[in-house]
Amino acid sequence: MLGPVEESTFHKVTHSGDTWIDTPENRFIKYALQSFLLLVDTIKQKTKDYDLKTEASQLLNKIENHLSHSLFKGVSNIQTIPYNNPVLQRRDGYREVFRTWLMMSLAAKLTWSAAEEDVYGAGKRDVANLYEYWVFFKLLSIVTDLFQLKAPDISSLIELTENEISIRLKQGKYIPLQGVFNSPIRKLNVQFSYNKSFSKNSKYPEGGSWSETFRPDYTLSVWPFGIKEEEAEQQELIVHIHFDAKYRIENLSSIFSTDEATEEEVIGNKTSPKRIDIIKMHAYRDAIRRTAGAYIIYPGDRPIQKKGFHELIPGLGAFTLNPTPNDNGVDTVKRFIVDVLHHFQNRATQRERYSYQTFAIHREPPVDYIHAPMPEAIGANRGLLPDDTIVLVGYYKDEEHLKWIMDKHLYNVRVGSERGAIGLDLNLISASYLILHTKGSIRSNRMLKIRPNQLQIMTGAELKILNYPRPWSKNYILFSLEKTIEKEFENLSWDLTKLEGFNNRELREAPLYVTLTHLMKVVVKE
Repeated sequence: MLGPVEESTFHKVTHSGDTWIDTPENRFIKYALQSFLLLVDTIKQKTKDYDLKTEASQLLNKIENHLSHSLFKGVSNIQTIPYNNPVLQRRDGYREVFRTWLMMSLAAKLTWSAAEEDVYGAGKRDVANLYEYWVFFKLLSIVTDLFQLKAPDISSLIELTENEISIRLKQGKYIPLQGVFNSPIRKLNVQFSYNKSFSKNSKYPEGGSWSETFRPDYTLSVWPFGIKEEEAEQQELIVHIHFDAKYRIENLSSIFSTDEATEEEVIGNKTSPKRIDIIKMHAYRDAIRRTAGAYIIYPGDRPIQKKGFHELIPGLGAFTLNPTPNDNGVDTVKRFIVDVLHHFQNRATQRERYSYQTFAIHREPPVDYIHAPMPEAIGANRGLLPDDTIVLVGYYKDEEHLKWIMDKHLYNVRVGSERGAIGLDLNLISASYLILHTKGSIRSNRMLKIRPNQLQIMTGAELKILNYPRPWSKNYILFSLEKTIEKEFENLSWDLTKLEGFNNRELREAPLYVTLTHLMKVVVKE
């Protein structure tokens, strides 16, 4: 009944070699055995099942024998539960007792309620629900083995009725268990939840679902240590991974087959249940914000993982957990969770970059629009995103200067602290286009494309060798220009006076840079 707390386990505890008997660890063992004793005695008194009553009597005798051991005569009663005690967490014997007691006490948080169907009732066995509860405790065992759990609230596990003991799990009750993954590389908050509800119609960047309310059976949430869950949601720093327990599964391979379900199959309800289940996993993945994975847990022998891109997450799939003594699948699930944590240790993942870009793009509602011809962002222009494309608004002194620019396919900008010069800036050196204007001009139709990765730093003397007319500054940045430009820009003209900052410069000759979005908003409409 108490599972892993066997005679060998108790032998390890009582023969640990401690010279000081009255330790926090031994006080806990005494307390745990007293808790087990109370639980089993309650079952014995209330049950009418002869076999259960007999088993409870036998177990009571064992626990009483343990408590009567000479060890406990010198052990005080416990005052506080030492949850973070390294002996309880790591030493053989102590670890097994601690884990069993912890699972029992955490089970109290499930709020076993008479309002729900009695899945353990005599003559009635809701196997699917039983499997769901069993999976919960298996996952809980994995989590408690990996993380430092916060102290749970302990309440009664058993609800007493007039004639019998009722043990009923209240489905839909949200149970969060939060811990910490502590490594030298990165410290992470980890929350394991049962029946966590992700409310519908939440507004970005709030957590939840943007369509319908979803309540996965189990959710593993991970975010950086040092910030609250709500803040992690707001900054796209949290990741949710969902699991659903499914007892009845048929033809697992059909979920991931390349054959499409025909319209007749869907209408006729002949679609494989597993395909429906995986579609639900897709719904979790797509609707619940910051979901990186959704997986079925079922009693079988074929785990399957599908990656959305190149990395472990985002992903979908199925894991097997079987109520059998050997090869029950626990190690595979545990290894997956460990791999997820290792994934978070890598700060150079594509998922991390994707997370930041999502945050950067969506933290403010869109305010700009472009209704003008634009080159398509394909091929060499795949990165032509107007908000990320910088245009340099540059001045030319006279026709001689303009001729030099067009003949040499070069454009120079003075850099430094002198009047009319500009400081080095990331936007300046990453400019993709150049708009030319001269003294007295308010419009320009001279747009040139800057060659990428061909920026040069030159002195005035070096520019003179290139026949640049009258170089009088010390230092210049030299941009190399393409001979052609996309046809969508060839016949356009721009009213530069409408550009923010164009009229406010100390010198009209000083260069200015803007985004392509802002430039396209000042296109002159003929």
